[in-house]
Amino acid sequence: ILDWATNDEDLKTLVSALKKTGLVDTVSKLDSATVLAPNDEAFEGLLEMLGDDYDSLDDFDNATEIALLGNILKYHVLTSNDLMAGEAETAFEDNTVSVVADGEGYIFGDAETVSAVTEAKNGNFQIIDKVLLPQAASDFLDLLNSEDLATLVTRESNLSIMEEALIATELNTPFVDITNESFVQGENEKDDAFQKRSAPKNFTYFKPATVFVPTNTAFQELLNALGDDYNSIEDFDTDEEKALLQEILLFHVVEGKVESDNLTEGNLTTVAKSDISIISVVGTDTFVIGDATNNVNANIVASDQTARNGVAHFIDKVLLPKNAIAFINALNQDTID
Repeated sequence: ILDWATNDEDLKTLVSALKKTGLVDTVSKLDSATVLAPNDEAFEGLLEMLGDDYDSLDDFDNATEIALLGNILKYHVLTSNDLMAGEAETAFEDNTVSVVADGEGYIFGDAETVSAVTEAKNGNFQIIDKVLLPQAASDFLDLLNSEDLATLVTRESNLSIMEEALIATELNTPFVDITNESFVQGENEKDDAFQKRSAPKNFTYFKPATVFVPTNTAFQELLNALGDDYNSIEDFDTDEEKALLQEILLFHVVEGKVESDNLTEGNLTTVAKSDISIISVVGTDTFVIGDATNNVNANIVASDQTARNGVAHFIDKVLLPKNAIAFINALNQDTID
């Protein structure tokens, strides 16, 4: 089967995919299987479905994506060459392909056959015009077509100051991948080394985050607390102020997707490497969020705003880490002096 595929000019992408996923030996050792071989045009259709981030197989560039590609290929290997109408078992465990009789041949899933059955010494193969997708791949496509956390924030009019803050701190693009360590500077890492690092492409799809997003009213209260020199996000205009604002934003992000039903009392470590507190409201099934101020807590005003890479809860107070509190106290002291 592998020899036939390798020598077919229309199956170059399939052969490349087998090599990329380490399945060459698996295919060469098949015994009495039927391989449905998507042609190059079929793979072009798959890449188009995946969107702008996928121009070639090279864009399957992390372990999860390569594993997904491998499972898609296994889904095209029917474990028997004795075909009949119905659900055919595939090499991708617990996943079947629909087989429908069509005259003297068969239709596989929603693909059309573009060649007659070719018999090889270790099974049969037939070229098809579409890449068949198991449920795992369909779920992946759903993720790609849904909005990410950054988009969710920017489409809400009452979160416009949060959007301004993300842009001011240059977190508007990496906010999608905010739980990736590439966006958290190491203690012994110099600024230039930190700036040179970048996140793995499409990291967001596999490492979700929970973001507690302050509303515009919450940000306005913070600006009021900072004093007359801070009327908007634009007033965070020094490197020190921008670094502080970035720390404040990261203080609202927690690794993992934590929906409201899964909130439990206790501390959560944020991407800023300091804790926020989840506090149960006595006599209710609701929670408030505490920060380093230890006095005024944040209420969740809208929960479970889901995105492809996590979930957002809108809150009515900007959570403040210790550095921010020290900064505000210093400003107030300067005003008194």
